[in-house]
Amino acid sequence: MNFLDLFFTMSLLLIAVSAHEFSHGFVAYKCGDTTAKYAGRLTLNPIAHIDLFGTILLPLMLFISTGGRFVFGAAKPVPVNFMALKNPKRDMIWIGLSGPAANFLLAVILTLIIRSLPISGYLLYLLAKLIVINVILAVFNLLPLPPLDGS
Repeated sequence: MNFLDLFFTMSLLLIAVSAHEFSHGFVAYKCGDTTAKYAGRLTLNPIAHIDLFGTILLPLMLFISTGGRFVFGAAKPVPVNFMALKNPKRDMIWIGLSGPAANFLLAVILTLIIRSLPISGYLLYLLAKLIVINVILAVFNLLPLPPLDGS
């Protein structure tokens, strides 16, 4: 475990949670809710999604306590106004599924890149780590427990 590995792991986690939260906001926007857009959360910019505990402290504690073998985190939830949705019951299902779907899609795209391009060394290690982070984030969020997406 070293500082460079910690830096890259935290950066990769930030990419994964940003894609996850952006997708929630994007689907909500497409379903009629502009709350995320006007709150500045309809962006892939990681700074807009950082949460002190979920994005910094929790992953840092997990990284240190597992010697860098496991990391997990979260971002600030994207605000959704149920009343602004065209069909609230149906749309909330799509909004909830969009985050894990984005993580699975990112993992598949990265897997295809690794398999189709001659990538090796540290870049291969980072891309593989990003795949694992995305899959863990997606599966965890599908658990039917509030406040996770699966609930």
